[in-house]
Amino acid sequence: MTSPWRPLRTPLFRNLLAADVLSDIGAFMQTVGAAWIMVSLRAGPLYVALTQTASALPFFLFALPAGAIGDIVDRRRLILYTEIWMLVIATIIAATTIAGVMTPWLLLGLTFALSAGDAIESPTWRAVPAWVRGRSPWRRGDIRSNSWWPVDRMPRSAT
Repeated sequence: MTSPWRPLRTPLFRNLLAADVLSDIGAFMQTVGAAWIMVSLRAGPLYVALTQTASALPFFLFALPAGAIGDIVDRRRLILYTEIWMLVIATIIAATTIAGVMTPWLLLGLTFALSAGDAIESPTWRAVPAWVRGRSPWRRGDIRSNSWWPVDRMPRSAT
């Protein structure tokens, strides 16, 4: 019987896991920050609720097609391009907020765009652990280790 901690012995896998955890923490922080900014804009409860919709709707719309795209194109490039996309969107959010020109509709659009990048990247990113280990993701145990990813989105819905 193999240890469940065995993949952590591989430095590349360990680094990717740490990056994934930090990325998820950043996504949660962005969701809370977007709602907080919406409240500070005095936009009303409907806009605060729409902030959550703008965060979640891209996963509903894009996750399935993105999984198919991730199987067709080069995974590294897809992840790289979506990370660049999210960096640009996050920079625009920061710049418009600091400049004081953020509006409720702009925040909703940018939140949607940021989550769209995450939704397009997520299926491919979830396939990376098995790919890094050089094994098929269909081997025993791998499906369970990668099946937790929808659960990490649940705290977003609760906030």
